[in-house]
Amino acid sequence: AMKILHIEDNAEIVEPAKLIFESVGHTYHYALDGKVALQAIRDNKYDVVFLDLMMPEFSGFDVIDALEKENLMKKQIVFVFSAMTLSKEQEEKLILQGVHSVLRKPIFLADLIKRIELIQVR
Repeated sequence: AMKILHIEDNAEIVEPAKLIFESVGHTYHYALDGKVALQAIRDNKYDVVFLDLMMPEFSGFDVIDALEKENLMKKQIVFVFSAMTLSKEQEEKLILQGVHSVLRKPIFLADLIKRIELIQVR
């Protein structure tokens, strides 16, 4: 079982995701705000972080920049989700910053469950 943090400003996405991830035995927390999420990552150890890039005020890019500055990216497995297509440069920068995977929305939860089950928990 994995401890998941999902950072996503749309409550309609996280509520059903919570039910599904918990039904297969994972612990699922979510934050609807990037700054709240940042504090959660500082205070807790998550096995996987799902991060939506497109959030108002404090975006997923801002979250990654902050984690990188605080040297917390190395400790995290971060999957980023984007509704828009990122440029090759943007994607490469995210990977260099320590992002595990860059995924296009919409994402099927079944695929996500499979993906995280492939990760060896460190």
